Amino acid sequence: MATTQNSANNYDTVIFIGNGFDIACGYKTSYSDFVNSDYGKRLMRENNYIFQHIKEQYELKNWVDVEVEIGNYSNIITKKYGAEHDIVAKAFYNDYIKLSADLSYYLYAETKKPCQNISNIDSIYGMVEGITSPTYVINFNYTQICKDVFNKCKDKISIRNIHGALLQHTNYEIAPIVLGVDELFKLNNADHKFLIKSRSNYFNMSGIDAIIQNASKYIFYGTSLGSTDEVFLSDVFSYTGKEYTIYTLQRDERQILDRIEVLSKCSLSKFRRQNDFKIISV
Repeated sequence: MATTQNSANNYDTVIFIGNGFDIACGYKTSYSDFVNSDYGKRLMRENNYIFQHIKEQYELKNWVDVEVEIGNYSNIITKKYGAEHDIVAKAFYNDYIKLSADLSYYLYAETKKPCQNISNIDSIYGMVEGITSPTYVINFNYTQICKDVFNKCKDKISIRNIHGALLQHTNYEIAPIVLGVDELFKLNNADHKFLIKSRSNYFNMSGIDAIIQNASKYIFYGTSLGSTDEVFLSDVFSYTGKEYTIYTLQRDERQILDRIEVLSKCSLSKFRRQNDFKIISV
């Protein structure tokens, strides 16, 4: 299976894979799963203050976006202690590094489990069976699950993990993943700019715009179109004359439509007039 960049003109279809894909394949890879895991319990015992904030937000809403809350907590402590407090700054950085590592350990252990037979998952099976031309897969996840799922059509697929990929390590100095916010998130502390995704060494986006722009079909599976990737996704939803297909849970359809209005910077009616657009419930 090709995992490196070929000519940008080679790909008729781009598939965007989010965490809902891994969950549909039977893995417990949601942020909620991590928060309630043994790794989460250990972070609480270790007084990881970033994680404690994340846990509080999860308990309030029974759901949490870890990346957004890392950014929010940065602004909370900056407001409380100021931007020049060295001890707080060091503690925040250390908590972030430990949180990133434990998230990586958790996901690696979870995804070592066998993958479900995707023939039992109609939406994924249909998407894979529908691949008949060169296709580029943009994987927002840190996992390699989609590589296994798309193995059947590996001669037509190239995959890129844009936010890093999990590796088997016993001790991460810095986890090989991109965990944070994008440039639109207003961080109030310049020393916390390491949270901006594009500043990470594992941010893997080089040359990707040409691949997307030259494709005619975009398929999204299990993505929330979240705000922490808004800079990138706004470009993806700025095109006209394209075919957009979004696989999502029925309960999330309204949220997806709201996000498309934000990302496309136009009314939903205009976006639909300018493109071939459909949502498929899974």
